[in-house]
Amino acid sequence: MVKQDRDNLMQLLKFADSLTFIDKFLRMEVMTDITKKFEKYHNPTGVSEGYVPTNYKPKNNEPYKSTNQNKKFNNGEDTSNAYTIYTDGSCMGNPGPGGFGFIIINDKTNKISYYLEQFDKTTNNRMELQSVISALNSIPYLNKVTVYSDSEYCINGINQNWVTNWQKNGWKTSSGTLVKNRDLWEDLVNAINRHKWVSFKKVKAHNNDVYNEYADKLAKGTIPAQLMSCERVNLKNSKNTY
Repeated sequence: MVKQDRDNLMQLLKFADSLTFIDKFLRMEVMTDITKKFEKYHNPTGVSEGYVPTNYKPKNNEPYKSTNQNKKFNNGEDTSNAYTIYTDGSCMGNPGPGGFGFIIINDKTNKISYYLEQFDKTTNNRMELQSVISALNSIPYLNKVTVYSDSEYCINGINQNWVTNWQKNGWKTSSGTLVKNRDLWEDLVNAINRHKWVSFKKVKAHNNDVYNEYADKLAKGTIPAQLMSCERVNLKNSKNTY
């Protein structure tokens, strides 16, 4: 083969390779565009109710999100509440036998559901925390939630930034001691971060607040007659260790 023929052949091969590259590139662009349109049509918000993306991972040690209900999102989205929950925990002996219960109110449909669970050995604070965690985790992903609790331990842990300070201090208190119930506090942070925002509000115990009284009875193992016709939450993977 003469040099001119060899050079011509090399140019033809390079041209063929470039066509192959362009063909692959165009195919990739078309498929990517089709995929994006499909996802946008079938899931315009990126996540449907009750669905957690497969790539979602709880962000351990991430501070909880803002609980300011009056804050408007950058896109002007309405921050009206989607769910209201009432939680309570109970324990006899502390530590001793106990339980927790919660009530969930869908503020858009007014549907009420409830849950209760009992334990052989636990503490009051663990039950208070677990009730909030379980309630938040049973609500569909990426919602706006208001939590009512009569537990200063839970409310102050969030609203007074105890959790944020503990995280910064390596889960130690200001006096240098290890934070009690760290596992549940971390679970609570993750449960909060599943949603758009979560607001915590203190309610006075045994002060004729109907739903707080119902939650109290649930925590003590009794289902109020008024809730008998309501749906019981199908809660999985609840924490049942001391």
